[in-house]
Amino acid sequence: MAEYVFARAVASRAAHGEAHWAEGLNYEVGALSELYAALARATRNASWLTAAALFDRRCFTGPLALAATLHGTGGGGGGGGEEVVPALDEPQSEAEAAVADSAFEGMHANAQLAYVLGAAELYLATGEVRARDAAVGFWRQLQRAYAYLTGGSSFQEEWRSPGGASESMVESSLRLRGPRNWQAHDHAESCVTHNAMLLSTKMMRWHAAASRGVPVAATALRSLAALCDWYETALHNGVLGTQRGSQPGAVLYMMPLGGGVSKRGGAKGWSNTEHHFWCCMGSAAEAFGRLHHAVWWAS
Repeated sequence: MAEYVFARAVASRAAHGEAHWAEGLNYEVGALSELYAALARATRNASWLTAAALFDRRCFTGPLALAATLHGTGGGGGGGGEEVVPALDEPQSEAEAAVADSAFEGMHANAQLAYVLGAAELYLATGEVRARDAAVGFWRQLQRAYAYLTGGSSFQEEWRSPGGASESMVESSLRLRGPRNWQAHDHAESCVTHNAMLLSTKMMRWHAAASRGVPVAATALRSLAALCDWYETALHNGVLGTQRGSQPGAVLYMMPLGGGVSKRGGAKGWSNTEHHFWCCMGSAAEAFGRLHHAVWWAS
């Protein structure tokens, strides 16, 4: 199957051109870059990395990798350099925030997360510094400009603007109330929270490994603690509350965070196990099958 999809993708790009292929990557193509990087790592066959690169949306991951180098500890955006894991808890510089936001603002959240998962998996497979920096640049910008305190992010499936999460909350609470007003309910898409949790566990692996080294141990430990704290927050707020206790299998597309709203309101509310097939139903099935994940780690 992996060979078939790759062959079809190569044929499509050859037939329609690079611009057509790049346009296709603007949509939700899924985590194919992650899949092929993971396949390369599992089989120790580097030829799969060519397939992973084909599904890397570099106009998104490239600025994020650059941003990670602009707070002083990045690896040079893929140009080699000293192997130092960038810190996650240091303040952003204005330059870093501006470059990262050039990739973020207005983007469909879950579509872009797939590309960052691919970058993180590529780093685990190859140690490529640019791939690691893309994940770090993404994470720092997500936490500082687009995330809610619950651990989730996105409003109406998008990262609208830096700091816009608070604006959407105020708007929802004061102007957009009502049980059927979807704008008042559409915070923190479940898929986005779930996939960000998957990303955080990949990043935990390399921060845990770096925490045993010198001189970066202290920085890596702080980053590892921040990732673990965030993961627990997201699990409690963005997963455990998204399945209806009285109706197993009924799950939420969005986690409403505004005032005067409920989980059963909005355009979607709770899913119907017979008549709905939302993306977040698939994410929920995986998320509740992973409740034991990251409970403890061993090396």
